[in-house]
Amino acid sequence: MAGSLIEQADGRTGRKLLQGQLARALNGELDLLTFLKDVAVPFVALDSDARVVAALHAIAPGRVIGELVTQQWPRSASLSLATRAVKIAALWVDVESRRAGFGTALLQSCCDAYFSAGYRLVYGNYRAREKITSESFYRAAGFQILPHGETVLLGLDNGAHVLSLGTDEDQGMFYMTAADWRRRASPDQRMSD
Repeated sequence: MAGSLIEQADGRTGRKLLQGQLARALNGELDLLTFLKDVAVPFVALDSDARVVAALHAIAPGRVIGELVTQQWPRSASLSLATRAVKIAALWVDVESRRAGFGTALLQSCCDAYFSAGYRLVYGNYRAREKITSESFYRAAGFQILPHGETVLLGLDNGAHVLSLGTDEDQGMFYMTAADWRRRASPDQRMSD
């Protein structure tokens, strides 16, 4: 079932489950595609009439993992990215439901789920032509905007390797780190970490 790792991820238990699945993928007991599907999660917002008004799809950064494998990074470093970073592949809000907080709520739910499971980075891209609207929305939701030409560094494989994530010319990137999330979290949430 897609997303089963995150659905079961509740703090330390979720981290242990992810680490166990990663170990199984590393030694060949678990197919890589199955592992990557398990860390992908759709989030959906319903209105008072139970109508879908917003959706967010979070995925393992498969393209980046594939590039690492192609560049002959150690398999452990490449696969560990799937348990360190998640990409928001799509965020949609029904036109009639915009500015009602649904998109922000989905982003918060996504961050809560993945950071609680031990992830270190939630990020996504937006089209450069939508820069003004996208940047203000993601900033208001607590994300940082990566200036063009700069990168976000992410330690992999227990710090043995460092990955640099950036953007293409026609894209912008928004991101939140686990440290950013903890700073924004309420005192009750911080105590449960």
